Amino acid sequence: MNYSALFDQNLCIRPKLRAGRESNSKLLQQMAEHQSTHSRTLSYLAKHPFPPVRIAVSHNPNISPELICVLAQDNNPDVRYAVAENPRVPIEILKTLIDDKNLFVSARALTTMKRIETVLQDKFRAQMIAC
Repeated sequence: MNYSALFDQNLCIRPKLRAGRESNSKLLQQMAEHQSTHSRTLSYLAKHPFPPVRIAVSHNPNISPELICVLAQDNNPDVRYAVAENPRVPIEILKTLIDDKNLFVSARALTTMKRIETVLQDKFRAQMIAC
């Protein structure tokens, strides 16, 4: 999909899409998840009023650690949950989310942490066998 018509020359979302209309939400979610979306656009979308757009930002493979940190502190537990299930989230943020006031977010962060630990242990074992 060609997103160039959606942006101005500064890679900012055109004003027509800035309005918090739910009809734009699906398109903005697609943009947020797309791997070639510019970091400035991701930063803008991370502040969008609709939680599904912010959740989509958390799924972007090129999300910056700073933006992950911002989304990990989102008021909406669904957004924090999405951050907690992302295996690219820094361990320190997962540790914070394990202590989240929402039990679902906390449990998801713990599950992700355990999954990461298992992968690391498996890699370590494989390296030891290879030696």
